[in-house]
Amino acid sequence: MRHLRTHTDKFKCESCDKTCTRRHGLMRHLRSHTGEKPFRCENCTSTFSRRDILLRHQRRCALGGKCKFFYYNFVHCET
Repeated sequence: MRHLRTHTDKFKCESCDKTCTRRHGLMRHLRSHTGEKPFRCENCTSTFSRRDILLRHQRRCALGGKCKFFYYNFVHCET
């Protein structure tokens, strides 16, 4: 049996038709329109619009520039 969505989307983006069930989801989405990147790596000049992407970046830096989850080299942060 599939889960049926019982919640209604209450938060709507004023720039497009995107709707979200949580305010946090809408705020995260709005950064795609504004280009805001409030999360900054402490080891390099990289900035990110989402905290989870910053954390993934920092884990890759800690691996010495090789990402163990993806099959490509990652630019290593200068410390």
